[in-house]
Amino acid sequence: MNRQLAEITRRQLMRSAGATALGTALSALPGAAFGQENATQALLDQAFKAQGQGDFAAAASLFRQVYETGRTDEFVLRGLAWNLSRLWKHPEAIRLSLENNRRNPCAWSVAQICDAYISAGDYDEGRKWLQYASKNEGQWGNVRPVFESAIEQIAVKTYVLEYTLDPNVLARVPFLRHQDFLCPVPIPDLPYQKSQYEVVGAQSFKEEIRAQNRCLRVTPEGSKPAIVRSTVTITPTNYRSKVRDFTANALPKEAQALLKSTRNVEIENSLVQAIVVKQKGKTSTETIDNICQWDHFHLKYEGSGKQGGGTVAVLQRMTGHCEGLTSGVVGVLRAAGIPARFVRGYGAIVGKSGVPTMHSWTEFYIPSVGWIQWDGENAPFTVPAKICIGTFRYTSPYDAPGAGDPETLDLWNFEAVLFPEGSVVGQSGNVHFKRIKQEL
Repeated sequence: MNRQLAEITRRQLMRSAGATALGTALSALPGAAFGQENATQALLDQAFKAQGQGDFAAAASLFRQVYETGRTDEFVLRGLAWNLSRLWKHPEAIRLSLENNRRNPCAWSVAQICDAYISAGDYDEGRKWLQYASKNEGQWGNVRPVFESAIEQIAVKTYVLEYTLDPNVLARVPFLRHQDFLCPVPIPDLPYQKSQYEVVGAQSFKEEIRAQNRCLRVTPEGSKPAIVRSTVTITPTNYRSKVRDFTANALPKEAQALLKSTRNVEIENSLVQAIVVKQKGKTSTETIDNICQWDHFHLKYEGSGKQGGGTVAVLQRMTGHCEGLTSGVVGVLRAAGIPARFVRGYGAIVGKSGVPTMHSWTEFYIPSVGWIQWDGENAPFTVPAKICIGTFRYTSPYDAPGAGDPETLDLWNFEAVLFPEGSVVGQSGNVHFKRIKQEL
C-alpha cells in the first residue's frame, strides 16, 4: 500500500481533473471521443448503455471484451472494475483497480480503488486510500462526488437525534397517552453504535425496558414541550475476521428463541424451506454469505405501502419495502439456523440534510461477535456508517395482518406513526438530526 501510494505524485493526481475525468459519475463516461475503431467503439457504447441501465453483468462482459483487445485506458479498467464490484466479484475488482492505478495514476483511478475496497467491506484499506486522497483534496476536480460518496460510507460519524415532545401537538394523536410519552432512545449496546441521552424541559422521566429495549417514560411540564436529545456515534466496522462457525447448541437461550417462527415469520413454509435448501452452506459462515448474496440479488426494494407483509407474502412477490424485505430475509435466516430479528430506527441519512427517514433492517446473531446488522447492500459481516441508527428491536413484522410484538407496539406507534412526513402529526420540528462530527 505505501509503495503504491508513493508512486502517485501530486502532479499525477492532478491529471484526473482534465485529462482523464470523463464525467461527474461513472455511468456518464463517454466513449466516442477516443476515436476507437468501429467494432471497439460499438462495444464501449453498449457497455456504457448497459451500465446506465443497471445491467452490471452485461456491462462487465462488454468492458472485459474491450480490455482483452489490449485496451487499458483508465475508463475501460475503471468501468470493468466498477461493474465487477456491483456483481460482488470483489477480489478481481480490487486487482483491476490497482492495475488501473499503476497504468493510469490519477484521481479517478484512486477513487476506483476506494470504491473497490469499500464495496468488498475492506474498510481499513479503503480508509488508507481515502486518507491519502484527502491530503490532495484540492485536486479532486470532478471526481469529488465519488470521493465524497466513499467517505459517507466509512467515516466515523456522530449525530444528535432530537425528539420534541409537545403536548399540544401530540394531543392530536388519539392512541397516545397524553400525560406522558414512551420514547425509544438509540440502542446503546450495538457493537458499531454507541449512544447517550439527556432530557430537557420535562417534569420527570424514567427508564423503562420493553422487550430488552431501553425507553424513556417522559412527563412534560404542563403544556410545555420537552426534548429528548441523544448523541449517537456510528463506527463502520468489518467483523469478518472475528466470525467463527457455530451450531445451534452454542447459542444463548435468547438467541435460540429467534430460530423459531414468530407471528408472520413462517419458517416451516415449503417456499422458505426450498430457498434454504439452495442457500445452505457447509458452515454457518458460508450459509450467511449465501443468504446475504441471495437477498442482495433477488429481493427487490419497492416503496409502495402495499409491499409489506410476512415472510411468505414477501417471498411470493420477491419485492417489498424495508420491513417487507426484512421479513423475507429474517425468515430465511431463521430457517437456516441463524438467529435473526428486526431493528427499527433511522436510515438513509443523506449528507447534511438532517432529514430522518424511518427504516427497518435485519440483525443476525453470531456467538463470536454478537448482533450484526444486514441491510441488503453492504458486504456481509460489515456495517457501513451511511446506513442506520437503531432505536429498538422486535421479532415479528408489523406491516402484516395481526402482526407485531405487543410489548413493542407503543414504540412502533411512536416512531412509525408519529413522526414520518405525511403522518397525522407530520414532521414540523418533532424530530431532527444534526451531524456534529465526522472523521476518517
